[in-house]
Amino acid sequence: MSRYITGGASGASGGAGGGGGGGGTVRQERFISSGTFTVPGGVTSAEVFVVAGGGGGGRGSSWQISMPGGGGQGGQVKHEIVDLTGISSCAVVVGSGGNRATGSSSDSYNGQPGGKSSFSYGSNIIECVGGRQGICGGVDGHGAPHWYQ
Repeated sequence: MSRYITGGASGASGGAGGGGGGGGTVRQERFISSGTFTVPGGVTSAEVFVVAGGGGGGRGSSWQISMPGGGGQGGQVKHEIVDLTGISSCAVVVGSGGNRATGSSSDSYNGQPGGKSSFSYGSNIIECVGGRQGICGGVDGHGAPHWYQ
């Protein structure tokens, strides 16, 4: 998601001793799938919030099916103010959430990791790592291990 201010007309000045009013309108664009953010004319910076996909949950093993698997980890989140001077468009990649464990074979007791999300502007990129998958429960469920950047 990006947030930017459009316009810039100054407000009417106040009475004696009063200051001028602010101008511009805060606008937001939210992406729920990958696409392109076209930078509106006059916009030179934006507040960008990037969230990666969360990991899918695991399930219990076949010999202990009554014990649940661990939940998937949430995706990484980054929030930055970016300089868009001279940039006309930005690439947006939205990472999908990981699939939960299907449990149809012993190879599918763990969930799937979440997808990476990114916001590319000029030669810069803000990238977030997807959440790790939940693992097979066995005797007890375990949440996804924490990743390190």
